[in-house]
Amino acid sequence: GCAEEPYNINIFDLLVTNLLDSLTITDTFFLTTSILQPVTDLPWQLDTICTPACLQTFEICNNNLDDDGDGLFDCLDTECSCTEDQCAPKQANIWYFGKNAGLDFNSGTPVAVTDGKMDTDEGCSSICDAAGKLLFYTDGIFVWNKNHQLMTNGSGLNGDPSSTQSSVLIQKPGSQGVYYIFTTNDGFKIDTLKPATIKNELMYSEVDMALNGGLGDITPGKKNILLHNLTCEKVTGVRHCNNTDVWVVSHDYGTDLFRSFLVTSAGVNVTQPKISKAGSKIDTGSNAFGGQLKAYMNGKKLAMANYDGRAFL
Repeated sequence: GCAEEPYNINIFDLLVTNLLDSLTITDTFFLTTSILQPVTDLPWQLDTICTPACLQTFEICNNNLDDDGDGLFDCLDTECSCTEDQCAPKQANIWYFGKNAGLDFNSGTPVAVTDGKMDTDEGCSSICDAAGKLLFYTDGIFVWNKNHQLMTNGSGLNGDPSSTQSSVLIQKPGSQGVYYIFTTNDGFKIDTLKPATIKNELMYSEVDMALNGGLGDITPGKKNILLHNLTCEKVTGVRHCNNTDVWVVSHDYGTDLFRSFLVTSAGVNVTQPKISKAGSKIDTGSNAFGGQLKAYMNGKKLAMANYDGRAFL
């Protein structure tokens, strides 16, 4: 890992058009779509950042990241001279979302696919291998393999069809076949029922593609592992500055705290999350628990959209 030191992020004014129509959100670590609301300023302050010595000063041409911080990444950067296959990560080339809907981007032009088995209103995720071939997809409750069959142990995850980011997929660093599904539940269950007994939990489950003859399954004993109680419907992933590990970032419910978990080749660090205090408190009794959390690919900015009409950068 990298050494860390305190730092501040500058305030930006951001104006985003309010989309009135509902939109199903497909969410992976690689590509996403989102809905944002009109924006107010947020004096953003996080706990830590990697020291400059750890940051890349040159562009790595096949990792979908802006390594040298010039606003360009991979083949868009003049430092890179590589083929299309080298510079086009294909893990997010097939999306499944909504009511049996999907899109395949492998031809270079999106093509509708209708063979998906998923039927959900909000957060969902899908993942391909490096060649753009489907591995699995999930709504945060069920997990389907590439043949659109429910995985043997692929039901009962702790997501919800009414959670904005019900599922986010992170590939385990250093592994070719292990993935983590991070799930959030429906925030309305906190507001409409007794807060003392209802827990909107952030959890994760592990998928091992070596199981079931290569079709994959949830690893026995690694389903719905608790990370935190009372979290919002917001979770996202951003690459660590070492370009290997991943931070999974969430927002606590009823506070102004962001909670980040480090994912390394050793797995998910459950016991030592980074806590960052910033922005407005997401109060109990409001609908601000809904909405997406997104990080810019170089890790320098984080955007949060709240269901109550506020969005922050």
